[in-house]
Amino acid sequence: MDLQVIGIGYWDDRPAPEGSSPVPLYLASGVFEEAAGGGELTYREPALPPERRGEDVIANLGALGGEIAAAVAAGVRAGERVAVVGGNCSHLPGILGGLRDAHGPAARIGLVWFDAHGDFNTPRTTPSGMLGGMPVAVSAGLCYAPWREGSGLAAPLPT
Repeated sequence: MDLQVIGIGYWDDRPAPEGSSPVPLYLASGVFEEAAGGGELTYREPALPPERRGEDVIANLGALGGEIAAAVAAGVRAGERVAVVGGNCSHLPGILGGLRDAHGPAARIGLVWFDAHGDFNTPRTTPSGMLGGMPVAVSAGLCYAPWREGSGLAAPLPT
């Protein structure tokens, strides 16, 4: 079966420092060709266009999330399996936005989240203020609507 790999070379809204992204190592290892099992392998690397980058990190995350969503939706619509690699937790809304876009607004999109923490904090509940601890809450509509909506997730995931 065909496989589309979406490599995210960002930490939150900033490009990952040189040499810190695992994506080039994955690409060089041949693991994706093996996962494609003889099917076609495509690779996309969504990027935040420089003209869309501003001072507002939340708006930037929404804009980058929209690029991620477009890549995910394109792969799903093409009938490919989609693997998202690299990036960090803050890119979840874009992945979910792409699934919602590809499957339609009435589709029931589920989420099972495995991580060292729940990523369900909001600006009011976070002990650290770290945005990487909020993407599940953002996707559920509990905070930062511009991040969620910019990522193509118009309606929040129900909790």
